Amino acid sequence: MSKDRRKKYGMRRKNLWKKIAYITIAVAVAMATPAVSVLRDFTVFAEEEASQVYNADAQSTEPQASAESQPSTEAPTEPPTEGPTEPPTEGPTESEMPTETEAPTEPSTETEAPTETPDTPSTEPETEPVSESESETEEESETESETESESESESETELESEIEDHSILNANWKTNIIASNASYLGQLSSAYGISIDDDFGEVMDSVEKEFSENLTDPANFQATNWKDVFAVYIYELKKQTGSAKVSAASRALLLDVFTRMNAPEEALDIAPRKVDIAEVFVEEYPIEENLEQIDEQQAILVDIWANIPGNMGDFAETMIEADAQEARKEQYARQQEEMEQARYEKWLRMQQKQETRANQKLETYSTEQLIPRTISDYVEMNGLSKADQKEIEKYASTECLQLCAIASAAPQIVRASVGNDISEERVRIVTAAYSLVGKVGYFWGGKSSAIGWDPAWGSPAKVTAAGSTSSGMTRNYGLDCSGYVQYCYRNGLDGNDGGIGGHTTTQWNASVMVDQANVQPGDLVFYGGPERGDLNHVGVVVGKSVDGGLIVAHCSSSRNGVVVGEAWTSGFRYVRTVTSLK
Repeated sequence: MSKDRRKKYGMRRKNLWKKIAYITIAVAVAMATPAVSVLRDFTVFAEEEASQVYNADAQSTEPQASAESQPSTEAPTEPPTEGPTEPPTEGPTESEMPTETEAPTEPSTETEAPTETPDTPSTEPETEPVSESESETEEESETESETESESESESETELESEIEDHSILNANWKTNIIASNASYLGQLSSAYGISIDDDFGEVMDSVEKEFSENLTDPANFQATNWKDVFAVYIYELKKQTGSAKVSAASRALLLDVFTRMNAPEEALDIAPRKVDIAEVFVEEYPIEENLEQIDEQQAILVDIWANIPGNMGDFAETMIEADAQEARKEQYARQQEEMEQARYEKWLRMQQKQETRANQKLETYSTEQLIPRTISDYVEMNGLSKADQKEIEKYASTECLQLCAIASAAPQIVRASVGNDISEERVRIVTAAYSLVGKVGYFWGGKSSAIGWDPAWGSPAKVTAAGSTSSGMTRNYGLDCSGYVQYCYRNGLDGNDGGIGGHTTTQWNASVMVDQANVQPGDLVFYGGPERGDLNHVGVVVGKSVDGGLIVAHCSSSRNGVVVGEAWTSGFRYVRTVTSLK
């Protein structure tokens, strides 16, 4: 039977069953019988008949639906038609490029989408073949409507809610409030109990420098185990202070941990170690002589009051005994205080002696003799339990290190979060990207050639660049998305932007497609190709999540500032690597 005949036959069957329904209701009312049970039986029967018609149509169109591919579950990549090595002169066609209103399926929700969803992006709601034939009439069955249009509208609504448009099209020009990094700091505090001062990167620099100065070849030293050092440091900081407030006040502990985690094998026995003051023993001061004096004074006073008759003598004797007992307590307290002071002074001498010996000994070592230790080494050396090891490893997790990198923008933590196999210039680019999170607002056409902080940021300025509804407005100066990316590259490459320029089009053309397996921090992500012009959006890859998704930093017009988020749900679709970048 052809498709048209099936459609016509199905419509006749529907109209026939509706007429039967009306007649059944009328007869039920006339006979004063419960119409509810009749309707229920009829509804079950009608649903079975409609289901048969639906299945017949679905089977006839199944080969066509199965031939259509699903959206890719990988991180944003270039269209498959683009060459892997040469940058295209123009981006994907409009039909290939996702529009701002559509929401391509994210990996975690892809399996929930209807299997008939076409791969080609479209701004029109997508429907299954059977729903097209039935949309010609206003009398659709309730079961078929729920099966098709309702399920698809829920799927589209769910996908759209997962995508956040950060482009110029969704900008809010009524506010100058810069996107805050409070959410990242709050997550770091609630999940890991860690707070980090802004200047802690300088503390880490000074610790690494001080340690290297004790080596015979300090210029050749570069720590490769900062991830392990930082995790152990947080663990010991919590054990000692009860909190993990990372600041300059705990610099001595960081230096101690860093030394122990990088010292040669033969230096471990003399490396500075935090000695528990309770382990320090001192000679106890004699107290018997002082107690004898108290007893003699008590006896003399008792003899004096013994000759007084009546209750007065008894009362005086009781008071004398109480005073003597209080004097004994005070004597014991003074002795304890003196012993604690002596113990503390001895502890200080032991610490200073250990540090002196360690510094003198380390001067004889070279970089090649150092042994970078891991968390597992630390656990074994200190005989820690599985629970303690699990706690330390928690501070070395991908999420924790990324949040710490956002909070501190410290190169050492950035390096720990991206891994030692990433080039130094890429680490510097990511460090520059993190340095502006929550600090610089969005400004259409905003660029900066500054190395470090630009004093112009935050000052009122007129938007002179054309092409935006904010053009002509006066706003606090900042960066736009491409200006932010150019700033990250310029600060990461010693004043050179790597040839990417200050526009999304030049940045696209200075880069080439990169696949999921080869994406690295410092690569670029785009909403679309050059054909989008000023409506495009670009960001910098700063790492990967636990499930392999790309994490990006970008200057968002809708959030008015530099933010960090997941690439796919932030709207990015294409990832490219700059050809001049190592």
